[in-house]
Amino acid sequence: LPISAKRCNLLDKTTYFCYINFSGFPGKTVPVKKEIFITIARHEYMKKLKKIIIIALWVILPLIACVIAAPFVIDLNNYKGKIVSIAKSSLGRDMDFDNIELSLLSGLGADIHGLRIAENPAFGKGDFVSLERLQLKIKLLPLLKKQVQVGELVLEKPRIQLIKNKKGEFRITMIKMKLGE
Repeated sequence: LPISAKRCNLLDKTTYFCYINFSGFPGKTVPVKKEIFITIARHEYMKKLKKIIIIALWVILPLIACVIAAPFVIDLNNYKGKIVSIAKSSLGRDMDFDNIELSLLSGLGADIHGLRIAENPAFGKGDFVSLERLQLKIKLLPLLKKQVQVGELVLEKPRIQLIKNKKGEFRITMIKMKLGE
């Protein structure tokens, strides 16, 4: 029997005086024992809680599905040319990579495979840095202020060649000067 209790008042220590809607008898005034009233109240509470959970799932599940699907739908390799040109101007030397993938599940970021940064011509030829994989995660809150801050940077199998020129300068100094550090 569907039951709903509206306006209830305590009649004595064990009995409530309630307007209870039984299916077929709407709005009847019935004295109800405290235990029965508590059962009815729990039933009403559970119905409301069930509605809230269903609404929350209708909102949350599509968001989770979008986060899971985004790395498969968004191909950052389409932006490779722009990424490389920005990095080249910041580093002041050639750079390239094989593949880049969007990462969302473990935090907003990117996985860059086969990264190579060329040597400064004043020091020689070849690669200054080469990595099998670079994992980059950015902080989310600074994005609200239109700032990009690196939260985590993981280098897998890095190869870095440090060479000192005749003046006693390391080539890393040239990159720091270009980046303004």
